[in-house]
Amino acid sequence: MLRYAIIGAGAVSDYHHVPGINLDPRAELVAVCDPNEELLEKRRTDWGINKLTPRYEDIAADPDVDAVVIATPNFTHKEIALACIVGGKHVMCEKPLGLNFADADEMYRAAEEQGVKHMTAFTYRFAPSMRYLRHLVRSGALGTPRHFRSQRFLDMPETSWGWRQYTDKAGAGDL
Repeated sequence: MLRYAIIGAGAVSDYHHVPGINLDPRAELVAVCDPNEELLEKRRTDWGINKLTPRYEDIAADPDVDAVVIATPNFTHKEIALACIVGGKHVMCEKPLGLNFADADEMYRAAEEQGVKHMTAFTYRFAPSMRYLRHLVRSGALGTPRHFRSQRFLDMPETSWGWRQYTDKAGAGDL
């Protein structure tokens, strides 16, 4: 059983990460971290979790946590990921990993040195439809792909953008 902690208890974790963890019988959500203590209390009820903390350092040092999902603003990824890696945790981090290549490279090298996994949360990496499409391409069933285009529409209220508009906090910002 892989014991997970969520760092960043917002909508992305609520809609995607927690349901994903709950779908896998080999995974268990054991702790949640968010600086918003009111949200933590809501997640205690919503997610049935009793181990809550506003400090990611507590998660990084917790021997009962094997892996973390980092779903926080981009400008916080590096600091949180490095602390968790040093704490021996496997890390799945929302994209982008860091604000620039140097940040991502530092996290990669730290994970290699610690012998833990470190990956980006690509939206469709494990989606059954995408895995099947990958199989079709690899098997040659689709011939030789020359072009692929995909488009996704997302209905998010304007209030959700906040820090995402600023390159110092989001890296490349909205592309």
